[in-house]
Amino acid sequence: MLKLAQQHLHTLMPGYTHTQPAQPVTFAHYLAGVLTFLAKDQPRIAAAYANVNESPPGAAAFTGTGFPIDRQRGPNCWVSMASSKAPITVLAPATI
Repeated sequence: MLKLAQQHLHTLMPGYTHTQPAQPVTFAHYLAGVLTFLAKDQPRIAAAYANVNESPPGAAAFTGTGFPIDRQRGPNCWVSMASSKAPITVLAPATI
């Protein structure tokens, strides 16, 4: 996106405020604003990934399993299975 902005340093477009056309800006200026928002969202997206990247689904939390499982790791798996926060945690940064 930065490369695209560098190609459009003199390309004019309407700037908008409150969904109304306002003053002319360059397309590069618009893209710089988009990059600023993405840069602010990146830590939130990384934090969401770290929060939900605890264990894979399928931890046999309901009825147990006959397979030899690591009982120390089990509680983390069961927490992740029972938690409904994963979709919200991942999607929330996209809504801010």
